[in-house]
Amino acid sequence: MANKFQQLLTDISEQYLGERYQWLRLLLHDHVPIECLDKSTTGLELFNELSDSDYISTNDVALLWDVAEVTSQKAVKLRISEYKTSVQCSDTDGTRLTAYRKALFKALRNVGAKDLTQVIGYYNIRALGLNKWDTVFYLEKAGRLDNSKEKCTTFANLINQMAKNMLLASLSADDDPTTPLNQGKRCVPVNSSNEVSTPMPQQPPVAATSTGVAAHSTQGTSEAPKWSENDFQLLKTIVSIYYDSHGCLVMLKVLFADHVRNKAKLGTITSTMDLLNELVASGDVSHDDITMLYNTIKLTGHFGLQNDIRKQFKTFPNVRQIQITEFTKYRQKLMQFGMGMGEEERKTINGYYNRPVKDYTNDNWNMIYDFECRKIIKERKIQEFIDILKKLNLTCAAELE
Repeated sequence: MANKFQQLLTDISEQYLGERYQWLRLLLHDHVPIECLDKSTTGLELFNELSDSDYISTNDVALLWDVAEVTSQKAVKLRISEYKTSVQCSDTDGTRLTAYRKALFKALRNVGAKDLTQVIGYYNIRALGLNKWDTVFYLEKAGRLDNSKEKCTTFANLINQMAKNMLLASLSADDDPTTPLNQGKRCVPVNSSNEVSTPMPQQPPVAATSTGVAAHSTQGTSEAPKWSENDFQLLKTIVSIYYDSHGCLVMLKVLFADHVRNKAKLGTITSTMDLLNELVASGDVSHDDITMLYNTIKLTGHFGLQNDIRKQFKTFPNVRQIQITEFTKYRQKLMQFGMGMGEEERKTINGYYNRPVKDYTNDNWNMIYDFECRKIIKERKIQEFIDILKKLNLTCAAELE
């Protein structure tokens, strides 16, 4: 069993490389001593430290499951499930990650370059080249950020509203939000009801949908409904048919650009279903969490799709009421820009940047997608693009500010 357990840790660590390793360092901050966090460079080192400290063991992998759940790593969850089956590992109630820790992770994923500049400036951080994960690690290590109300609120006020709301929601969820967690001591499992989730409007219970499958109601729980394999596939099919019939593929490529890491593959995708399958493969959409689909319908403004889905799933929520949590402010503004740009404005922009002008088939999204691929539009230099639009007297510039 010990060999299987060590192989499990090795396999999982290989899924957390690069930025994903920094995710682990943030999520395990309450479980791994700060000196180990400071010196380690791999997920395996962190997992071995958890094992040595009895946070995980051959018969207790609940903490690993929590990490996989929060980071939406489907492959990791599958590997843990295989391990639990092979060794008959018992399930553990509750969760080993606090509401604050999970909320901090979710908020940080939505923090942009502008937010990071404000944070670094406010805390007078002089180290160069820190990304947002390094910055928060530095602040927590220095004791300037923790789950106490004062420090958490101070940090939250420096970041965008969406990320701020995510973080501050944890203050009412943790049992004692005024006291920082004790570094190096084992955390008491927190009830799973403390998990931060996207608010879902309550729907009346329905026994079954028109197709005879179980209804997906959120009444009486803050958790997102879970979908069976058949229901989930049907949902993806409805979404794919709708967006393809409305010629929205390139718009969706622009929307999901931050979530499909393989940009070369993104360019070869020819259907919405293939695009959705990429999101499933990356863990951004799953049977357990379709929040991104809710966000997508709201951001694209295609509420007719909601009506199509409700024909099969009567308790599908009113997405007009949901909060956008899965897309950065920059990405949201880029969508507004694409929707607000007029035909003459597109022609003017096309003529300015392209000699000779390109044929964008009378579509704003083809131009935006092309400009992102060519780095004409990029988050870190978006102000330069806005300034040019203003010099051209184009009112669509306001959508990006």
